[in-house]
Amino acid sequence: RRLRVALCPPETIGAVRAETSGLQPARQPWLPPLPDAIDLAAARALTAASAAEILVGVGDEPEQQRQSAVILPAGAVGLVVVGGPGSGRTTVLRTIGAQARAAIRVPADPEGAWDTVMNLESAPRGSVVLIDDADSLVARLGAEHGVAWLAALERACREARAREVRIVIAVSRLAGALGRVLDLVPQRLILPLATRADHVAAGGEAADFAPDSRAGRGRWGRTLVQVAVVEDGTGADAGATQRVEAPWAAHAPGRLLALVLPPGAHAEAVRAAWARNGVRVREISDIVDGRVAGDDSADIVVGSPEAWLAQWRLLALARERGTIVVDAACAAEFRAVTGSRELPPFAASGAGRAWLVEPGTPARRVRLPGA
Repeated sequence: RRLRVALCPPETIGAVRAETSGLQPARQPWLPPLPDAIDLAAARALTAASAAEILVGVGDEPEQQRQSAVILPAGAVGLVVVGGPGSGRTTVLRTIGAQARAAIRVPADPEGAWDTVMNLESAPRGSVVLIDDADSLVARLGAEHGVAWLAALERACREARAREVRIVIAVSRLAGALGRVLDLVPQRLILPLATRADHVAAGGEAADFAPDSRAGRGRWGRTLVQVAVVEDGTGADAGATQRVEAPWAAHAPGRLLALVLPPGAHAEAVRAAWARNGVRVREISDIVDGRVAGDDSADIVVGSPEAWLAQWRLLALARERGTIVVDAACAAEFRAVTGSRELPPFAASGAGRAWLVEPGTPARRVRLPGA
């Protein structure tokens, strides 16, 4: 339909403006939306959070007409951060670590992660343990070491309150063997996930799922949260990988060293490296009588796991009075060769790692020459 709109003449507009010029503007009945990004200092100023508290971010509570601080509770076990790739999980850990009195960051490499978690009983009181991509780490540790690593982490979570230690774990989803450990840490921060089903599986409400959420925006319970950020490099990581020793630095000349290597080019490179360091190397296939005796004995006798198990007398001598070095690629034969029932520390296969075993001492990880 065609119509004509009545227009207000300019003089009427001027009169209304003059009449209302002394009035106060109407009060906005809501706070401005959360910013797309907020740094830690601005978040503290906005929420008036105490400097002694670990601030995670700013929470929006429109029904209360306020935006408040989201704090990592001092008496809690810790926090589980769930989010997909690029959701801001690492940012959360960096922000928390920058404020912790003592931050212990579990390294991303499996060897460093093993060393750090297996020694969490020595973490100082008041420290915060930060574990990023924990579900990925468990998978990379393998079945046996993964179970032992999870058991140590579960023990640390159970003892966290008594020892005043908080544990912050970032994962991509709550599933698998890690779920039992995460149940001990009830606090949840859910960052953007791919689907509504993933959001609900992480413990969120279906109505709170936002498919277009930006990184660092998530839910703490039902509260919408914008995570505070810190500059890269703030709060240096702690918990570095344990030092890896070289076996030739610890080996005493004249003492039998049984070197267990898989056949192949890697074994040849290790043999050549020993020889370049002036160490006498002898193949186990050259041993006929099952013993190495007198001045003609070699410092090192090298062979495959099968060859060593066939030379049971020489192997028994190495177990009792010598040193056994087992390449990490021979993990399946470790117990059979060493006679030890204990699980050795995790060592990456194919990275020149091995386990060094001496009578009466636990196995330790070493780096082979030529690696």
